Amino acid sequence: MNRFATWMMMILAMSLLLATTAAALPIGPSAGIGIKGGLNLAKASDLDALADGKISNDTKTGLIGGAYGKFALGPINAQIEGLYSMKGSKGSLPLGLGDWETNLHYFEVPMLLKLELPLPAVGPYLYAGPTFSYLLKAENEAGDDISDALKSTEWGLAIGGGVNILQFNVEVRYSMGLTELLENDTAAPEFSALNDTKNRTISVMVGYDLLTF
Repeated sequence: MNRFATWMMMILAMSLLLATTAAALPIGPSAGIGIKGGLNLAKASDLDALADGKISNDTKTGLIGGAYGKFALGPINAQIEGLYSMKGSKGSLPLGLGDWETNLHYFEVPMLLKLELPLPAVGPYLYAGPTFSYLLKAENEAGDDISDALKSTEWGLAIGGGVNILQFNVEVRYSMGLTELLENDTAAPEFSALNDTKNRTISVMVGYDLLTF
C-alpha cells in the first residue's frame, strides 16, 4: 500500500471518529452523524498580479468528501467535519511557455456554527466557522512532489448555506485560507505576489444523515 492510500484510510477513520465524537457530546434534542461529498472549485489568490497579469490564474476542479457530526448549542447548532479536500490552482504562462498546475490534497476540519430554520420536510440554514487543514500531498503539473515548498498546516474561514430535505442536505460553501501557502518567501521582486498566495475554494456538496438522535 503506497503512502497516499495509507493517508486516505487514515482520513476516513479520522473523519468518522470526529463525527462520532461530536455527536456523542452532551447535547440537546438535535444531534446526529452523516456523510457528505461533492466538488471543489479552487484557485490561489494574488496570482493575477504576477508578470503584469500575463500569467492566467484559472479555477481548478477537485473532490471533497468525508463525515460530520452535529449537535445543539441552545438555539444554534454546531457541526464538526472531517473532510478530504482537493485544492490547488492552474493556468498558463506568457509567451507560449506552457501551462502550470498545483494539486494540493488536504485533510480539513471545519468547526461550524449553524443557524437552521426548523421547517417541516425542508429547512434552510446558514453557517460560518474556522477551518484547520493538514497538507497530505502536493504535486505540480509534472507529478513532482512540491510539499517541502508549502506550509503543512493552514487555518481558514468557511461560510455557506444550504437546505435540509428530509435526511439529505445540499449546500454551497466558500472557504478562504488565512495562511500563506509558501513555506519561505521568494526573494525575486517580480514574484513577490507569491508570498501572499492563499487558498480560495467554492464547494458544492450533498450530505446524508446516517443517524439522528
